[in-house]
This record gives sequence, C-alpha cells and structure tokens, in this order.
Amino acid sequence: MKDIDIINWKRNAMWVVLTVLISVLTIKAVFAAAKTLSPAEVLGMLRHASPMWMSLSVISMLGFIVMEGLSLMCLLDHMGHPTTFVKGLAYGAADQFFSAITPSASGGQPAAALLMRGHNVPAGTITASLFMNLTLYTASTVVIGVVCFAVRPNLFMRFDWFSRGLIIFSTVVLIALGLFFLGMLRKGELITRVGCSIIDFLHRKGLLKRKKRWTRRIERMRREHEVCAEKISGAPMAIAMAFIFNVLQRIAQITVTLTVHKALGGHIHGTGLDVWVVQAFSQIGSNCVPIPGGMGAADYIMLDGFQGMMTREYAYSLQIVSRGLSFYICTLVSAVIFLVGIGAAHHRKYRSGKKQA
Repeated sequence: MKDIDIINWKRNAMWVVLTVLISVLTIKAVFAAAKTLSPAEVLGMLRHASPMWMSLSVISMLGFIVMEGLSLMCLLDHMGHPTTFVKGLAYGAADQFFSAITPSASGGQPAAALLMRGHNVPAGTITASLFMNLTLYTASTVVIGVVCFAVRPNLFMRFDWFSRGLIIFSTVVLIALGLFFLGMLRKGELITRVGCSIIDFLHRKGLLKRKKRWTRRIERMRREHEVCAEKISGAPMAIAMAFIFNVLQRIAQITVTLTVHKALGGHIHGTGLDVWVVQAFSQIGSNCVPIPGGMGAADYIMLDGFQGMMTREYAYSLQIVSRGLSFYICTLVSAVIFLVGIGAAHHRKYRSGKKQA
C-alpha cells in the first residue's frame, strides 16, 4: 500500500460524541431495567468487594491492552522493525481506543498506523502488521467461541432466540472474514475476480451503487494483502506467537467479569466457568453489531445469559461493574496512552526540527 489513511479527526470526534451518548443511554437503561438497583447500592457493593480480586480485575483489563501491543511487537520484529514495549503499548492502545468508539473492529488501525509512522516504520510494514493482527484477532475470537460451544453447549441453549441469533450471526461473519483474509493472502487475484463479479452482479440488479468505489476498495485490499503475504512469508513462529497473544488478549478481557464476580462474592447457581463462558458468548455476539463497542448488544446478551444463574439484582450489579471496567475504563485508559503517545511523537518531531535548524 502506497499510503495509509490518516485519522479523520472530525469523523472520530463525531464517534466520540455518539459513543458517550450511547454509553449514557445504555447505563440509564440498565439501571431502569434493574428497578431496585441504584448507583449508591453498586458503590456499596464495591466498598465491600475483595481488594485482591478487584486488583486482578484491573490487571486483566490492562492485560487486554498489553497483549495487543505484544502481538504488534512480535509482528513488527519479524518484519525487521523491532520496537520497544512502550511503543508497542501505544500502538495497542491506539487500536483499542478507536476500535471501541467506531462500529468496526478495524477502526483503530489508522490511529496505530499514525503512531507507527511517527516512529519511521515503513508503510508496507504498517499495512502488513495491522492486517495480520486483525486476521489473528478474528481467528482467536472464533477459536474461543468454538471452545465455549464445546465445553458448555447447555449455556448456549439458555439464551433467548435473539441472543442466540446474534451469537450465531457474529460467528458466521467472523468465520467468513477469516476465510476471506486467508483467501486474500493465498489466492488474492482469484478472490478479487470473484469479488468484482459479485459487485458487478449486485450493481446490475440495482442492489449496489457506486460500483467503481467498491471495485477500487477490493483492489486496494488485494494489494495490501499481497504486501502482507510478502512480509510474513516464512514466519510460522512469529505468526504463532502473535496468535497466542491475541488469544490471551481475548481471555484477559473475558476474565474481568469472572474476577469481578469473585470480588463481589455473590451467590450463583453454577461455576465460575459458567460466568466466564456467558461473558465470552456476550463478546462474540456483540462483535459484529454496527454500534461502537457493541454497546447495548453486549449488555443484553450478558444479562440474558445470567438469568437463572443468579438473582436479578446481582446480575445487573455484576454486569454494570464488569462492563464498566472491561469496556468503559479500558477505553479511557487506552485514550490516555494514545494521547501520551501522540504528544511524545510531536515532541520528538519538534526537537528534531530544532536540531536541523
């Protein structure tokens, strides 16, 4: 890829405002649905929570950001551009923050690319590392979903038809995306021809407008995946390590709910693994919902899964605290890390300009 899209600050500012609005409405809706639960009662539960388990919850939340950075570090190192842990952390935080405030799992890529550019990483390497990481993210999510289906099929059947539909839909979409990414890496020209044929068919039937725009997009994706295939060739160990980091990233985020449950000490009809699997299904089901962070969908699926496992009040308390930590606070921490990274990059550029002058 010759160039990488710079962050559209106006558009992302709009997404920030929209995310805040949806967040407020979602939290208000959860408290309204809980009826007897108030913010004061949730704070009271937190005051009596286990400090050890709450600390582990925070560590799990931070692990989500750290593992993203380690995965990108691993890929960049193989491509001949090793980076430091701090820089990798900034890349991971940038990716996580903008993915959280946009309705797309790849929404954070331009932000991570901007930071990489500031550290003189070549455009081809940036493209390859980010696309490979997105592919591994998709694969890790599918793997965790399959494991959850295998170990707790009865929990899946407890969900209502709407939640099951979202989980199945997201799983199918993720598998399709994974196969598409793999096809682009191995048979890019064939996939491009098929894609262009589909675009042409939909355009002739009046189901798709802007044919040239979609054709250019799929051609650009083919070129990007060609660069990626060239960069990652002969690197099974690097890809395996990055995949492990992606799996650990998903595990870390899901584990926040389990550790919060342990901290609050509420009674449940089931095991800690049941809580973990419900949260995993919640993440999968909300993954492909076109709303920033899957807000609303993630909350609905989680609460639906907790029905019959615990009291209504405790289910809402657990959902509010765990979701608040694993998504809202995690997003804020990622934003701070990203802004610090941007500030450091501008400061370095300023100092470099002064020296040249």
